[in-house]
Amino acid sequence: MKKLALASVSVIGLALVGCGSNSDDSGSNINTDAAQITSETSQDLAIAATHANSQAISSEGLPQQRSKTSSSSSIVENSTRLLVTSRESIDGICDTGSVDVNIDESGNGSFTYNNCSISSITMNGVVNITTANEGDEFTAEYSNFTVTSGGETHSFDNFTFSCTGLTTDSFTCTSSTGFTADGVTYRLEEFTVNGDNVSGTIYHEEHGYVMFSASNMSYGCDNGRPQTGTIEISGSEGSSASVIYNDCSSYTVVFDGNSTIYNW
Repeated sequence: MKKLALASVSVIGLALVGCGSNSDDSGSNINTDAAQITSETSQDLAIAATHANSQAISSEGLPQQRSKTSSSSSIVENSTRLLVTSRESIDGICDTGSVDVNIDESGNGSFTYNNCSISSITMNGVVNITTANEGDEFTAEYSNFTVTSGGETHSFDNFTFSCTGLTTDSFTCTSSTGFTADGVTYRLEEFTVNGDNVSGTIYHEEHGYVMFSASNMSYGCDNGRPQTGTIEISGSEGSSASVIYNDCSSYTVVFDGNSTIYNW
């Protein structure tokens, strides 16, 4: 069986589960234009960035773009081998459980996780694999995928991870997921997680997309909201705003030199 040409993706990590919004098969009706941040849209887009940050760091235990933490280093190696090797070298990848491999000679097909436990994280579900350009491009789509960690089970059914340039010395990987929160549909794309720092692009169903960068974020509130930290958001025509998390019940949006405090 042909090996998938993805050996260089060893930097991809599995983030441990945490608090976040529910994954959803959403995104088809989202405004794909760049959003302009105004006094009317700044709160909506601040909330969008807040949900995006939570969604990114939780990620329901699935691979994220170029992220690796000390707590997940062993999972990085094992899970990456699981996705990049042929059937012959996949035996024993799970501490317990198994993975069924159905990959054709072109590198397309699926992996089915059956109670596959790696470093105390148990995975079930299907990962559909598509390759193109003789292995230079790769896409993994997660379907009915569940991850159990610390006694909690999380589901994920709309996560896509793609890489290009895999046959060269330089490659690029992106990830995206659709979800709903507070009755609003979002799509999170091209996000990275590095400790407490998160960045990415979040699409709001009505307003369009903004880029966000979060730093020094901390969680621990009973309502699942950030306790401390800051998120910078940028939109079209040079528009920008800052979100400052005051405590578990309030946050401040700074736009055009004006600060407005909102309660959750």
